Amino acid sequence: MSSDHEALKQASERLESLERELRRTREELYRLMALVDRGPATVFLWRIAPRWPVEYVSANISRFGYDPEEFRSGRISWAELIHPDDTPRLDAEITRAIQDGTHGLVLEYRIITRSGEVRWVEEHALGLLDEHHRLTHYQGIILDITARKRAEAALLAGKEELESRVAERTADLTRANEKLRREIAQRQRAMEALQLDETRLEALLDLNLMTEASVKEITHFAMEEAVRLTRSTLGYLAFVNESETVMTMHAWSERAMYDCLIAEKPLIYPVETTGLWGEAVRQRRPIITNDYQAPNPWKKGYPEGHVELRRHMNVPIMEGGRVVAVIGVANKETEYDDADVRQLRLLGTGMWRILERKRVVDALKENEERYRSLFAVEPDALVLLDAQTGQILEANDSACQLFGYELEEFLSLTALDISAEPEKTRAVMDGWQPGRTDKVPYRNSLRKDGTIFPTEIAIRHFELQGRRLLYAAYRDITARVRAEAEMEEAHERLLRAEIEKKQFYRQVIRAVTNNKLHLVDLAQIPVEGELVLETSFDDPESYRALRQRVQQAAITAGMPEENAADFMLAVSEAAANAIKHAKDGRCALYVTPERVIARVSDRGTGIHPENLPATILTPGFSTKVSLGMGYTLMLEVADEMWLTTGPTGTVVQLAKWIYPERHVKEPDLQMWNNF
Repeated sequence: MSSDHEALKQASERLESLERELRRTREELYRLMALVDRGPATVFLWRIAPRWPVEYVSANISRFGYDPEEFRSGRISWAELIHPDDTPRLDAEITRAIQDGTHGLVLEYRIITRSGEVRWVEEHALGLLDEHHRLTHYQGIILDITARKRAEAALLAGKEELESRVAERTADLTRANEKLRREIAQRQRAMEALQLDETRLEALLDLNLMTEASVKEITHFAMEEAVRLTRSTLGYLAFVNESETVMTMHAWSERAMYDCLIAEKPLIYPVETTGLWGEAVRQRRPIITNDYQAPNPWKKGYPEGHVELRRHMNVPIMEGGRVVAVIGVANKETEYDDADVRQLRLLGTGMWRILERKRVVDALKENEERYRSLFAVEPDALVLLDAQTGQILEANDSACQLFGYELEEFLSLTALDISAEPEKTRAVMDGWQPGRTDKVPYRNSLRKDGTIFPTEIAIRHFELQGRRLLYAAYRDITARVRAEAEMEEAHERLLRAEIEKKQFYRQVIRAVTNNKLHLVDLAQIPVEGELVLETSFDDPESYRALRQRVQQAAITAGMPEENAADFMLAVSEAAANAIKHAKDGRCALYVTPERVIARVSDRGTGIHPENLPATILTPGFSTKVSLGMGYTLMLEVADEMWLTTGPTGTVVQLAKWIYPERHVKEPDLQMWNNF
């Protein structure tokens, strides 16, 4: 009995101990669960089945907006949280792990929170086996790695940007290095070109100093310099005739003369039949052949014994739009290029101009004596002047005689010393222009004895050896000026006679017509009254209209109809003359309280002064059909008449009294007495 009691007591104590242990375990479990719920990891247990049903998930699943009960109850499966784009990949990875019997899984994928936000998670899972050792569940934790993913993306973007910048910088450095290499090469080429330019300038300077050298010596020197400037071994120089049909060889380089085994080198090359060497003339441009052995339709071969050519270049020298020479070089170690063309062209052009200058100088020397002899015997006074100082540099005998000086004394003077108008002479000197020619028709010059006399001067502006010169030819025009003055005086006398004759005609006509007709200038024709009509006429229709309008205007002004008809007839005669013998006829009609005035004008040849008396005073007289009777009729009808006529046209003005009885005109006896 006591032993049972003891056993019961021990069992009771054991039970209490177990309960205490259970409470401690439960408390520990609660602390662990609380720790898990507060921690970053979400604990789960899901069964291996379609859509991965969750049997347990920790409470902190709420961070994604879900309640644990939703998973435990089966309302939501874990597969529904996974982003659709990641589902196929996860299915494949989990299926492969199950088939392989893999117990541990580490997966990264995206889930969609209840709010729709996409979050990255990392799952660490461990497989659970049943009693038959079959994989039935996975348990583990899920960590939110969105921040890490964003950091990785930013890091990747930064890495890519850095790599891009490195690539760009590398490319920049590569380009900079390439540019630097090009600049160095360009600078090197520029230095070489500068050295070549200096060499060419030295050659041209040497050529300019060869004033006494022959053409052969000059061309040979230029040929050797061309070979040296282009780093060639062979060279030649040929002149081209004016028609550009023949090249004449003037110089071979020394190496060419030595290497070429042809006994008789030709000097004349017809351009039409010459091969590659003639292309520079035919095409009028540089020809570069850097592979002379290659087939070329322009080549026509060269004779046996001719030096072998590997490279060849020839350049035409142009002057005045035509080819005057050809410089050729050959067998440079490297290829010929535009720089070689430039050197040959500049050297050749400089050489040609030096040769031209030499020809001019030689021609001047050859013709100097001929010029001096012609200068001395020229009848005009010839004077050579310095345009800047006016100093007389040369003069012929005619100039010394004209101005009254001995030659030595004359050469000590200036142009201002022999001019009576020094300001004008100075203006010619200051206006010097090369090639200009001045013709001074009248200039007062000054002799040694102080006599001022008129001269005509022809002046040529030119430049010689950098000096501005004037070549003046003086001619004494005293006799001509005197004759012109006499002619001018005779002309003035004739003009006065014409004026007197015209005045005489005017006085005669006024006297004969009893002061009715006034032969005057246009400005002397009076303008009075109100303008009631102004019209033009040039054909029968406008002429008839004019007649009607003039007659009607006169009647309207108060003139009796018969008198108005007579006035219309007189105006019609003036208009008819304008239509028949002139053009641009016009009529203006004025009315005053006392009379009607008509002015008829035209643009014709007018009446010659010698015909005026007969035309106006002789009935029926006319140099043209019907002209005479018209003026007779106008004088008969008009009470007063004005006439001006000349080569630019005629103006006739007719005036008729509206009330003639008030204006009875007596003969002007005083006018007759005066006449």
